[in-house]
Amino acid sequence: DDFYAWGVQTGKPLMVSETGSVEDPSDAGRKAKWLAQAANSIKSAMPAVRALVYFHSDRDCPWWLDSSPESLEAFRDISRDPHFAPSV
Repeated sequence: DDFYAWGVQTGKPLMVSETGSVEDPSDAGRKAKWLAQAANSIKSAMPAVRALVYFHSDRDCPWWLDSSPESLEAFRDISRDPHFAPSV
């Protein structure tokens, strides 16, 4: 909360510099749901955050963004959301 409050005082848009999730073998749609919920939570609780960077790696486990068609589509939805992709 303190860091967010400090960031808001700068008057500049904020960014989550690294986020990600892996698939849940017991729930095929869980990662896609997580992505949607994360975006909605950020928009409502931290509206000054205007950008998300997804951690796309296979170093320790498969953090790929396109690990399922549903996950890729959920992230595409975020990229089309006017909050995160305002028209220029």
